[in-house]
Amino acid sequence: MKLLNSRKQQGFSLFDTMLAITVIAIVFIGVGALFLHAKSNSDVQNTIGDIEGISSAASQLLNQDYTSTVNQADLIASGLLTDDIISDANLVGPLGAITFDGSDATNHQSFSITVASLTPDQAQTICSQLVSSYHVNDNIDDPSGCSAANFSNPQSLTLYYPKTAVRMS
Repeated sequence: MKLLNSRKQQGFSLFDTMLAITVIAIVFIGVGALFLHAKSNSDVQNTIGDIEGISSAASQLLNQDYTSTVNQADLIASGLLTDDIISDANLVGPLGAITFDGSDATNHQSFSITVASLTPDQAQTICSQLVSSYHVNDNIDDPSGCSAANFSNPQSLTLYYPKTAVRMS
């Protein structure tokens, strides 16, 4: 007795193919999410490096003449900054505009650096890594102040140098 449907199955069924495509899609989504997270972390770390570079350059300029103020144009013209953060007459990091204000430099050789348009996670990460050297947003001077509650909305982050008791009063 011969069965009518006695052919051997060749290849994959539609179900097998759809299952394989679904698994591949899930893997790509996971890899994509990991890539975006790694890119964001990289941008935050590069911004921290830019802030430290700007701070170092400003300190060098202020140490040349204790009575002068330093503005953003002086800082850019000094040649102490890397070319990758200078765009025309502005400072730009991977997360956006960076503003330097040295108008308070005659008083304690202090200055501020502002990074604009940060997400709450980015602001919290930058705060927690730099709070030991800077006052953050006028009122944060220790790591406990870098909690998520202080960074609930996208915002600018202002870092004040040097870290002095005068700043907090």
